[in-house]
Amino acid sequence: MNLTQSSTGCTVCPDGWLCHRENCYYFSSDGEYRTWKESREVCEEMGADLLVIEDREQQEFINRSSKANDVFWIGLYRDGDGWRWVDGRLYNTSLFQISGKSSGDCVWWEAGYKYNNDRCQFRYNWICQKRTLKI
Repeated sequence: MNLTQSSTGCTVCPDGWLCHRENCYYFSSDGEYRTWKESREVCEEMGADLLVIEDREQQEFINRSSKANDVFWIGLYRDGDGWRWVDGRLYNTSLFQISGKSSGDCVWWEAGYKYNNDRCQFRYNWICQKRTLKI
């Protein structure tokens, strides 16, 4: 169990998860490669969903918490003509730009703030996110 104390009380994340602010994060290990859909299903089985990047502070935490050149599926996908997060929010282009020449419908992130769209059938690691448990 990963326990963190803040001004709002104590929060806890499961073993193997990292705690930051009000969220717990799970970074899949090398070799746990899955498609975007399979990655999302694994996250859902753990009571979570794929990572939704909300602000720069969270983005910096995610970057510090991974190794260089690691590539992870995140919870951003093409929905019709635009990009949408798995929690329903629209993609905010001021936070980061999606690069790549691919016509893929899912987005992966690489340590060092690189975001790229790719075909959802490709297999990468993934990052899950869920709310901390307050105790």
